[in-house]
Amino acid sequence: MKKIFLLLFAVIIASCGPHMYNTNSSGKENESFIIVLTQGPNYNGVILNVDGKDYTMGKVYKTKAERKAHSVVVDPGNHKIKVTYKGETLVEQNVIIGLRETKKIILR
Repeated sequence: MKKIFLLLFAVIIASCGPHMYNTNSSGKENESFIIVLTQGPNYNGVILNVDGKDYTMGKVYKTKAERKAHSVVVDPGNHKIKVTYKGETLVEQNVIIGLRETKKIILR
């Protein structure tokens, strides 16, 4: 009986080691998104400038096809956005983007 009690006690003590609990972080990523859409003519090769960094957008989708639009990942906060097409500035604005928010730039 003593052997069973000692074995049971040893198993209980061994299972209470330093690796008994595991914590996982499930917070939101610190990122936001910008997409460029159009309601007017078709645009190909639009350049999106965010805070001095250029991003070439292949095809600019209509607002109905918003899900297909390619997004640019940025940090939340204030950003200066400029959209150019063939050397012509289409949009130039300062925006505030929140955490996990998607800012839609709509070309007309």
